[in-house]
Amino acid sequence: MKGAMVGLLMFVVTLGFAQTEPVLFVYDEHTESLDRYIQWIKDELTDHQIAFEEAPAQEVGRRDLGKYRGLVVYSAVMALNMKSPVRDWLSSGPKVGQKKVALLVTANRWFLDSLTNQQTKLLKQLDCRDVDVVTSATKDLDEAQKRALVKTFVDRISQRI
Repeated sequence: MKGAMVGLLMFVVTLGFAQTEPVLFVYDEHTESLDRYIQWIKDELTDHQIAFEEAPAQEVGRRDLGKYRGLVVYSAVMALNMKSPVRDWLSSGPKVGQKKVALLVTANRWFLDSLTNQQTKLLKQLDCRDVDVVTSATKDLDEAQKRALVKTFVDRISQRI
């Protein structure tokens, strides 16, 4: 009986996520190394029945952010430099407002803290009411561990946003 109640509760919670306004999934850009993470996040959002729209950071400026209940942001250090289209977008001062934000940052250990701190600070300056951050240095992770990282990230989203 207890298992049936838990299953029913999970169904009702999931149904609630599926029927609300979407989140906006923003990522740096399409590259060979980032595309698998982008796809994994999209797969997990779909598996969790979280309605979403997606856009690379360079295209977000054309969207009305008011129609989204939250932001899911993925950013990574690319080509061992601090280039970050997400950081550039956040620096431009978008009207994010009181949104909940889930931020995933992957990078090598030399750049991870710097990029994470920059983006977290920018999100707070934009008046986001709740910023949840997951970070990982991924150089030594195998594919299964990287996929598990994304799953953990989206599991947290499904509980918060």
